[in-house]
Amino acid sequence: MALNLPALDDGDALGMTVAEVLAEVLASLGWTSATATNNRVYRAVTNAGLAAQMYEGRKWWWVKDTGTFTTVDGTASYSLRSSFAALHVVESVYYNIATDSVQRLKEISFLEYQNRLIIDDDEGDPVAYAIAGNQTIYLHPTPDTSSKTVTVNYTKRHPKISATAADVDLIVPAEWHYSIYVQTVVWIARHDWADPAATRSCPAFIEAMRSMGEADAAQQDDFSSTNKHLGQGPGWMDPNSSYDEDGARIDRVAIS
Repeated sequence: MALNLPALDDGDALGMTVAEVLAEVLASLGWTSATATNNRVYRAVTNAGLAAQMYEGRKWWWVKDTGTFTTVDGTASYSLRSSFAALHVVESVYYNIATDSVQRLKEISFLEYQNRLIIDDDEGDPVAYAIAGNQTIYLHPTPDTSSKTVTVNYTKRHPKISATAADVDLIVPAEWHYSIYVQTVVWIARHDWADPAATRSCPAFIEAMRSMGEADAAQQDDFSSTNKHLGQGPGWMDPNSSYDEDGARIDRVAIS
């Protein structure tokens, strides 16, 4: 006899939804849903997520992401905010020289970028980049070809949670949703709502971060493997490759 089992939707697969987090926190605190009260919960959920993201200064696997943009002939600057809304810190940048070859670009200061322009304003394949302003990237030399792919490895900032936030904005891995977004938020509410640093004294938060730390090494390896076409995970140069003084890989990396 066939069993009529409920379908597993994306919410079930990915962990708690924003609505579920709100309902659990309100129920645990005995609060009634109202706009002002809900907004307090959303702010605390955001703070709990940020506290997890910044814990011990670690770059957790779940805040790492990769994105791309394409060059425009004669254009040196590109707004990363436009392409990657959650971008927090750029870790590394790669430029597709050809279909089967990429090179890592060297990070330089914006002052050095300006000095390079004074010395050499010719266009060509970029070998370096600078970040300035509101996450605007400047490539040097200025690209002389359109539609070349630039790959950016970066860390994300935990999104602000609100009534209109998407469920995917709860970026802490699903295994720790309840401990970070519910138990930690409830604990802060009962002890010191205004101080996100209070998470350091929350047993559920500390236990969650301990177990997350144990999982981190394996997840870092997974991230590196999924980015093998770049040779390594964000922020790392391949120890088996050589780079010139501009940060360009001397032995090109074939993309499989």
